[in-house]
Amino acid sequence: MKHRTLLCLNGEPPNPRLVQSLVCHCDQVIAADGAADWLAQQGIEPELIIGDLDSLTQKGLTPLLQITSQDNTDAEKALDWLDAQGVQEVWVLGALGGRADFSLYNLTLPLKYPRLSLVFYHQKERIFLAPFSVTWQEVSGSVVSLLPVGGPVIGVTTQGLQWNLNHADLAAEGLQSQSNKAVSQTIKLTYTKGHLLVFCPHHY
Repeated sequence: MKHRTLLCLNGEPPNPRLVQSLVCHCDQVIAADGAADWLAQQGIEPELIIGDLDSLTQKGLTPLLQITSQDNTDAEKALDWLDAQGVQEVWVLGALGGRADFSLYNLTLPLKYPRLSLVFYHQKERIFLAPFSVTWQEVSGSVVSLLPVGGPVIGVTTQGLQWNLNHADLAAEGLQSQSNKAVSQTIKLTYTKGHLLVFCPHHY
């Protein structure tokens, strides 16, 4: 079984150094439609290209899985397939940049695919939907932001940040935790209800 997949979407083409830093840590590379074009420009051939294939210009030996339905995006077509294959961890490139509506929509995908551990990479940033309890390593001084998505987030407690939260409630119309700063190499985060996106640096 492929344990970790790099899923490439047809958004803003990422920095080649970022792509290479992720490829070597993944078991397979999957392209959603036209993402195969920017992969080809970087000398990378995915194991599979999935989508309605309306924006793909790169024609090669890569197997194609055409799904013509217009009821979902190419990203969702790829994630549906990965979910059915039993893949659990998916790193996503090309989800952000370009059109703002696609960027915002893509960041809600973790809510639609709760069985998949989705991590988005963009430029020097890493974004993930935090479980109710999570600990990760961070470079001291790094900027860390927490964004409630899909509604309020209840009981947020953090350790290792300059402005720690203590059982706080975050909401789009209320308290936010934007541009906080790591003061420890270990960051701890817990909350009791809701969905919370974490924005933190990715060093490569």
